[in-house]
Amino acid sequence: RKQKILVIIQELVVMLQMIMAVCAAMYSYVYLSCEQRLESPNSAYRVYQQLSHLHGLVFESDIKCLSQLRMDRQAFFKLCKLLCEKGSLVRSKRVSPEEMVAMFLSILAHHVKNRVVGFNFKRSRRTVSKCFHECLRAMIRCQKEFWKKPEPITDNSTDPKWKWFTVIITWLMLAIPMG
Repeated sequence: RKQKILVIIQELVVMLQMIMAVCAAMYSYVYLSCEQRLESPNSAYRVYQQLSHLHGLVFESDIKCLSQLRMDRQAFFKLCKLLCEKGSLVRSKRVSPEEMVAMFLSILAHHVKNRVVGFNFKRSRRTVSKCFHECLRAMIRCQKEFWKKPEPITDNSTDPKWKWFTVIITWLMLAIPMG
């Protein structure tokens, strides 16, 4: 009876050793494959290109930021801060919130496909799509921040533009013949 118990214990020890060996092999494979991906020259150059493209869009000049994203740098960073704080836009493992917002604005500003934005930002189409939808969800969460109730303009308004607006409206009503 003791011998049977010893045999069972030895078999369990052998099984546990095999399981540990398989786990160690899987861990080393995953660790090494991730390490190789991050340390390969192509990926380092790609990350450099991604960062330099974002830097060129946002940090170089207001003119470039205005032409590409349709807002100046100050407005861009305010939008990023608002989406992070109130819209719960968070940094993913490899994409910053600023880059997500830049991709989102680039798609909206130029009406381009994910393929074009992915090429420009050196990202996959899946990453671009994911970032776009995360940014869109953050914008929807912040929609009350963007809506502002209009204030009615009274007839005795001191705004000089309002005087000309009422004159043009009156002139249009007189100029258009009624049916």
